[in-house]
Amino acid sequence: HQLANLSEQNARQRYTDYDAKRASLEARLGTDPVLRSELNRHVESGGDLGEFVYKTASRLDEVQQYGNIEALVAKRVAD
Repeated sequence: HQLANLSEQNARQRYTDYDAKRASLEARLGTDPVLRSELNRHVESGGDLGEFVYKTASRLDEVQQYGNIEALVAKRVAD
């Protein structure tokens, strides 16, 4: 757990909105067993928890902003 705590501390230093992203991901974990499994697998493999939380929440927030993955892809192609 010390590595996870250190990882999250480092993420907080890199990303000013880390705590908001973490809260966003935590809210999804309760309703998405696939996401929960992905998080568990990442932690068990010794991955960087802070980076996983931030990047996963950022991607999911972006998809939610556009409504679905297809709309997000279309937006990126248009840019």
